[in-house]
Amino acid sequence: MHARVTRRQIQPGRMDEALTIMRDSRAPMVRARKGYVQGGRVLADRNTSTLIAMTLWETEADAKAGGAGDSPLDALSVEPSVREVYEVVQM
Repeated sequence: MHARVTRRQIQPGRMDEALTIMRDSRAPMVRARKGYVQGGRVLADRNTSTLIAMTLWETEADAKAGGAGDSPLDALSVEPSVREVYEVVQM
C-alpha cells in the first residue's frame, strides 16, 4: 500500500472555501479512481493556511497516477501544490 501526500498553501482567508472544494469535489473524484483504498485524511492549519491531503492506494503506480493538473483548488493556492508518494510500512 502507498500513501499520496499533497500539500497546498491556501490564500489567507480562503481555507473554508478550499475545504468545501475538497469535500464536495475532490474527495468524490479521488474515491472513484483505480486503486484507491478506502481511507484518507485532510489536515488544515488555519494559522499558516496550509492544507494537506493524504490518500491511500493499492500500488505506487496508482498513487502516482492522476490527481495532478487542473484543480479548482489551484485558484485558491498561493503556489503550486507539492505531491509526494510514500510506502505505507505500518498502520
